[in-house]
Amino acid sequence: MAASTILEVPLKTPTHEQLHTQLKTWGYYAKQTDLYQHLLHKLGRDWDVVCLNGLANSKTALGDYLAAIALQKQHAEVAAQIPDPQSEAYAWGNIGLNHYYLGQYAEAIEHLTKSIATLETLQDYRGQQMFLGNLGLTYSAIGQYQQAIDCHEQALSLARKQMNRRAEGEMLGNLGSAYAGVGDFSKALDYQQQHLAIAREVGDRQAECNALGNLGRAYQSWVIRSRRSQCSSRV
Repeated sequence: MAASTILEVPLKTPTHEQLHTQLKTWGYYAKQTDLYQHLLHKLGRDWDVVCLNGLANSKTALGDYLAAIALQKQHAEVAAQIPDPQSEAYAWGNIGLNHYYLGQYAEAIEHLTKSIATLETLQDYRGQQMFLGNLGLTYSAIGQYQQAIDCHEQALSLARKQMNRRAEGEMLGNLGSAYAGVGDFSKALDYQQQHLAIAREVGDRQAECNALGNLGRAYQSWVIRSRRSQCSSRV
């Protein structure tokens, strides 16, 4: 029990994360993985779901998506036994995300939709917002941009309800990319500029880079389409 008590201590950091999750924020992935491996099946099923989820997320970060799916399935099974429907829903959502990374979009949609439905019932707005964003990305990947826009708009509303500026910026960026997909570059640029402003506000340099990259791609696509339109009008 002493080990779990130490790992659950909230640290005096801007996000007040517990030690075991703060290790990831600090970039100590190997240390975090070692902890989870040593504690798995030693502190009870409540901690087993934490360890399995942590190990799975490490595999996702390394690009080993099949191993991540296998670990998340174990996570879902243990969560169902406890029972912990919220943790089980997170496992299904993460399984869907890994299927998305593998390009297995039908499986991704199935698992993400299942996760979102449960989290909506539980009024877990944070998880619902996160997996709605992932579902929107999946729809964009198969060219179903209107479905993607619907998902991102719902996720944006939830992010604003939670006053989560970082998530709000991410959803604005996702909306910008989806509108670029349907050729509405005016909206695409507007959303990406909003994303950029929030990224700078919260000091998220990676998000700032993403927003700038997406802005560049949107401008490029707009110019290419304009030139093609001009060429067609001259023929």
